[in-house]
Amino acid sequence: MELHASKDARRRHALDDFHYSATGTLLLPGFDAARSLARRLSEGEVFHIERQAQERFEDEHRRHTWNALLDGYVDWQKTHARDARRRLARAARELKRIDPSFSLKVFREKWGPPRRA
Repeated sequence: MELHASKDARRRHALDDFHYSATGTLLLPGFDAARSLARRLSEGEVFHIERQAQERFEDEHRRHTWNALLDGYVDWQKTHARDARRRLARAARELKRIDPSFSLKVFREKWGPPRRA
C-alpha cells in the first residue's frame, strides 16, 4: 500500500471538487448556486451588495493597515531595527494611498521622540 499518493493523483483528487461548464470553463464549487442567486437579484440589489462588500473590505483594510503601522512603530521604538522601520514606512505609504490626508509627520509630532534643539 502506498502511503503517499503521486502528485498527479493528488492533483486529480483536488480537481474532483471543481466542475466544468458546457463550454469547458472551470467553475468553482458553489458557482452554480451563486449564479442562480445572481439571476434572481435585480441589478440594484447586486449593486448594493457589491458596494457594501467593497465598503467592508476597505474598512477592514484600513484597520489592518493602521494595526501594521502601530505594530511597526512599536517594534521600531523597541529595536530601532531597519526591518521594523521598513514595515512602518510601508504601512505609512499604504495609509497615505488610502487616505491622502494621512501624514506620518503628524504621527511623529504627536507620538515620536522629542526633537533636538
